[in-house]
Amino acid sequence: EAAAAAKAFLAASDFEGAVVARAQALELVMEAEGEGSLPAAHAHAEYATALLRKVQAEADPLGAGFKKKDEGGGGGGGGGGGSSEAGPSAPAAEAEDVGEEGDGEEEDGDDLQIAFECFEVARLAYEAAPAGQELRLSDVLEGLAEVQMENEMWEAAIADLGSALALKQAALPPHDRALAMLHFQLGVATVAQLEKAKSDADEAAA
Repeated sequence: EAAAAAKAFLAASDFEGAVVARAQALELVMEAEGEGSLPAAHAHAEYATALLRKVQAEADPLGAGFKKKDEGGGGGGGGGGGSSEAGPSAPAAEAEDVGEEGDGEEEDGDDLQIAFECFEVARLAYEAAPAGQELRLSDVLEGLAEVQMENEMWEAAIADLGSALALKQAALPPHDRALAMLHFQLGVATVAQLEKAKSDADEAAA
C-alpha cells in the first residue's frame, strides 16, 4: 500500500507525500526481507529517488515536471561518488523526521545526503548481486550522478553517468530513450565541468 501511495503521489507531483510513503515502504521491506536483501535495495533506491525529486522540485518547480518520476534510480549525494559509511538502517531511522527538520538549504542538504546514502546502499547490493540487476544498478548510478550534479560535483557525476551509460548500452536497443537521456545528462555535466574549470583558472590568474 505504501509503494502504491508513493506512485500516486509522484504522479501528482506531490513529492513530500512520496517521500513519506517511500520511507514507510522502506521500513516495511527491511522488516520483512532484511537489510541486505534485493527488495530492500530497491526500496532504498526508490526512497532516494523520491528525496531527490523533492529537492529538484523545490529548486525548480517548473522544471521538476520533466524529471523522471518513478524509476527507482537516482543521483549521488554529499560525497564524491565514494561509498557512504551509513548503514542501511540509517535512512529508515530518520524517515519520520523528513520534511520536519526546517526549511531552505539546510533541509535540502539533509535530503540530498540521505538520498546519497540510500543510493549507495542500493549500489553496493546490486553490485554484489548475481547477474540480472544491471539495469537497476544503472538507474542507481544515474541517481547518484544526479545528486552529485545538484552538489556541483561534476567529475564524480560524469564518472557515474558513464558507468550507467555503459550498462544500459549493453542491455537496451540503441534507440531507447533512456540512452538519449543519459547522453544529455553527460553533456550537461561535461559542459558544467568545463565552465567550472575555466572559472577556476580565471580566478587563479586574477
